[in-house]
Amino acid sequence: MFWKRATGHGAFSGLLTGILAAAAHHGMTLPAAAHIGIKGGWLAVTHLYPSEMAQNFWTAIWAWTACFSATVVVSLLTKPARARTGGPGLFVDRAA
Repeated sequence: MFWKRATGHGAFSGLLTGILAAAAHHGMTLPAAAHIGIKGGWLAVTHLYPSEMAQNFWTAIWAWTACFSATVVVSLLTKPARARTGGPGLFVDRAA
């Protein structure tokens, strides 16, 4: 993680949100000259892209934006994990 405030719950919810956003975008868009249901459009065709590469590019943009937004929001709404410090205390069992 590149942000110290990010939490595990935020990262996991971001992952799921990004996957759902990518699936929804792919299901609602279709590249030119493609059949519905094979290259997308299996929910509804709301937008036609000039090529498959354009569809893939915009799917990635939507997925990343949803993932990033969900990670930030959920991380800010959840309690941050206890900060761990490095050093030998991290690896030594103090009960022994």
